[in-house]
Amino acid sequence: EGGSGGVGEGLAGSTASFEVDEAWTSATRGRWQRMLGRRGAGGGPGAAIVTQMDRTREHVAAQAEALALALADADRRRLEATLAAIPIGVWIADATGRLTHSNPAAALIWGGAAPLAQTIEGYSVYRGWWSETGVEVAAEEWTLAKTLRTGQSLTDFFEIERFDGTRGHILNSAAPILDEDGTLLGGVVVAMDVTERTERTLERFQLLASLETERSRLVAIFEKAPSFLAVLRGPEYVFERANPAYLQLVGHRNPVGLPLATALPEVIGQ
Repeated sequence: EGGSGGVGEGLAGSTASFEVDEAWTSATRGRWQRMLGRRGAGGGPGAAIVTQMDRTREHVAAQAEALALALADADRRRLEATLAAIPIGVWIADATGRLTHSNPAAALIWGGAAPLAQTIEGYSVYRGWWSETGVEVAAEEWTLAKTLRTGQSLTDFFEIERFDGTRGHILNSAAPILDEDGTLLGGVVVAMDVTERTERTLERFQLLASLETERSRLVAIFEKAPSFLAVLRGPEYVFERANPAYLQLVGHRNPVGLPLATALPEVIGQ
């Protein structure tokens, strides 16, 4: 309609020139053409010069671009919805290390913030220590930085200082993002807060260490006592422990692990 109107107005003499794109269909496919017209020098109705140009390629390209933008926007919305729903912290980086996305769970784990560092050097805003050694983690030692450098999937365990000043423990797992040719496009890292589990484990270790200290103290008292001491168990009176004074009493025979009747048969019947 636009093309026919422009042509009609030009030929009728109501416009000096016109330019319109209009669709038309051949026997095999649809195409677009651009019509350019200008009235002849003499003026008046019917005195016009009209040229046509095939604009199919440009229109197809524009439609493909619009479709790609729509799909990209849909993918972006799906990614944002997914990140918002995941209960573990997620960060996504491009191949240079620039953080492009993080989710609410990431901010929660880090005490209210999850800065999107623009470089790997910027990862130093996150403070952490290697759980095994207590050595502070350098920017290039964070799991995501190492994955971007090596192209490998990696997992690390850190103690962290959150942005609210509290401490915690996280399990970091990172993986590379590759295209179909294996070229590195970026990386993703997920963080799981294991603070509560770690603190329970530490408390258990501390309790075991305390019990071991107490046991060692009792053993030392038992061994150094001037009295004759022995510990026996069960109906057969199996020796579990005997101190040096007791061993001297029984002629330095070692009864540990033996029933009383076997270790000291002379006392049976007494």
